[in-house]
Amino acid sequence: MKTATKKWTMPSWMEKYRTFLEQSGGYTCEEVMNCDGLNCNVVVNAPRAMMCAGLTTKIQFLTRLYQENHLIFNKTKLEETVDMLAAEAHVNKAKTPKEVAWANDLYREAKELLK
Repeated sequence: MKTATKKWTMPSWMEKYRTFLEQSGGYTCEEVMNCDGLNCNVVVNAPRAMMCAGLTTKIQFLTRLYQENHLIFNKTKLEETVDMLAAEAHVNKAKTPKEVAWANDLYREAKELLK
């Protein structure tokens, strides 16, 4: 007999990052995080298994930042943009060293403007 497990739902504080996180082949975050195991098995469906692993890592990263009070809310649009650039530079968005360097430079320049 299978025991019912609690389905994952996105916390309210994470909603603002939903569009960044939902770059997973048309699936919602909840669909990917609540896959039944068989659909996320590498042997059965390797692309979906990679989406599950990638999204899980991003969510764990955001959760840790939130728990350690590194995410600040009620920011201006510029500050939110700066934070998104930082996230993109460090969470799988920037793929080449040149893109990472560009994102980091842009992030530093934006932070200087906020001072």
